[in-house]
Amino acid sequence: MGDRRALWLGLLMMLSNAVHAQQTPPAAFIQKVTLNIPSQPVADAIRELGQQSGLTIIIESQLGRDVKAPALIGSYSTAEALKRLLPKALHTVYLDSKTVAVMATPEPAVANAPIA
Repeated sequence: MGDRRALWLGLLMMLSNAVHAQQTPPAAFIQKVTLNIPSQPVADAIRELGQQSGLTIIIESQLGRDVKAPALIGSYSTAEALKRLLPKALHTVYLDSKTVAVMATPEPAVANAPIA
């Protein structure tokens, strides 16, 4: 199971790098839902969002562990809720109409300065 998970996460990371450009959220992520998510570590808040929205949100357990997400109470689309809960170091990749992966945002490539 561990090998499959590592392979899955590796594929998600490659996919994330390939489609890091802004994606349009699928229709299911645009529909508003009533949320009651207390302030808690980001990974836990994202899992709670998945449970309350009925959508599949994949997040590596260690991502966002050290960052506290704000409370989110009220009517939000799942896409809007994700934007409010995720720190800038994380981003989303929509995998299908009801599944999104939360990934670490790749750092921009730094070009090497020419050597004189």
